[in-house]
Amino acid sequence: MAKTTLQNIVTASLVMTLLASMIQFLVALLFCLRRRLRNLSKTSSTTSRVLIVANRVGEFNGETGGGSIFRHRLLESLSGSQYSVTCLAIGRATVCFSESVRGPLMSPSIRNLLLTAQLVNSHDLVVISGSWSFLNVFSVYVGLLCGTPCITFVTMNSKAAVDANFSGPMWYLSYVLYMATDYFNCWFSIGAWTRSAEYLSTLTARHIPVQGVVYCGDQYKTFQAQDCDTEISEARHVLSGGHPHHPILLYCGRLLPEKRIPLLVAAKPEGMTLAIVGTGSEAAWLRNIHDPTKGIVCLVEGMVTQAMLRKFYKAAEIGRAHV
Repeated sequence: MAKTTLQNIVTASLVMTLLASMIQFLVALLFCLRRRLRNLSKTSSTTSRVLIVANRVGEFNGETGGGSIFRHRLLESLSGSQYSVTCLAIGRATVCFSESVRGPLMSPSIRNLLLTAQLVNSHDLVVISGSWSFLNVFSVYVGLLCGTPCITFVTMNSKAAVDANFSGPMWYLSYVLYMATDYFNCWFSIGAWTRSAEYLSTLTARHIPVQGVVYCGDQYKTFQAQDCDTEISEARHVLSGGHPHHPILLYCGRLLPEKRIPLLVAAKPEGMTLAIVGTGSEAAWLRNIHDPTKGIVCLVEGMVTQAMLRKFYKAAEIGRAHV
């Protein structure tokens, strides 16, 4: 049921995107004409203004993933220097990190298009990062019109996302939109980077111009520490719900409908414990199915530290991080 609802929402968003593409050129030209007629210009300032356009911004809170933390580190670095930073959050955001939250901005409404155009025009640099969104493409497009340079961080494997979430005719439509976004944003930005050498090779093979890799190493330093056997045994006891002799399959990530956790629960092999660790909107029903005697252990009462996650990964036979 959750999967069907999600697909309906995504389908509606894609249809709206196609309709909005018909008016994108008109809206952008109207904005450009309005700017010329009113003789608008960027206010001179000794502080450079940077706009970060992202689908999510924030720390670990059950609604954000690795890309969000990367963007938060970027925001911190820019804010701590001579830059003035604004975030346009196209989706979930920790509000204190974002001055321009308007709820889920995935839909290309006139209001959202104008908001995006105004923000791009009023800044000196635009940083594009995150999953596919019509407003990501529109930000680059407006940047070309009003002379605001954009740089792009490709943080998602578009083809893998399409393969995991769509089938039939929707697969073809989604594939075209996702891939076209990567090509357009990377071609028309002044520079483009990704987050791993492996995906850099993939993008290069697709002839998508990416200049290199940007790595946020402090996310992973905690996982390099060593743990003694006693600590790992204690973590295994927690994960197994008191049945450490059973093999453990560990899911760690955001508990949201698009993660398709019910499918994972239904596919759990006999004789194995499935341990689910995370927070998010799916936590309520997971509490109800928590039953260590049946091999279902749900640790969903709050965020788990990275140090504890490190021990959980070492204690499980199979671990799957799904941010």
